[in-house]
Amino acid sequence: MNIITFQKKKELDESGENQIIVTIDIDKETKKIICFCILQLGRIKGKQIEIVKYDSCHGECHVHKYYTEQKHPEKSDLPINQETINYFKKEIIENWRQNLTKMMLKED
Repeated sequence: MNIITFQKKKELDESGENQIIVTIDIDKETKKIICFCILQLGRIKGKQIEIVKYDSCHGECHVHKYYTEQKHPEKSDLPINQETINYFKKEIIENWRQNLTKMMLKED
């Protein structure tokens, strides 16, 4: 299998300290999405940290909410495709401030 990786970074605010990074691995021959990772990064107390991560790197979609005490990622029944990626991107873009606030409270 020949895999191509695409990555795109977008700033969520003007400070440049809050970002969303989307990484997608695609099979070059079939054009099928193999896996993806959508990551919200934020800067808290001078450190850039992961806040929320949606990914499919273990063969199924799941979410890591690092601002919670969850030990294991929350599973999702959504398929690994572009519509799911768009949905998860929208979730981060619409909720990044709330996610950041929750993480700041956890870090205190």
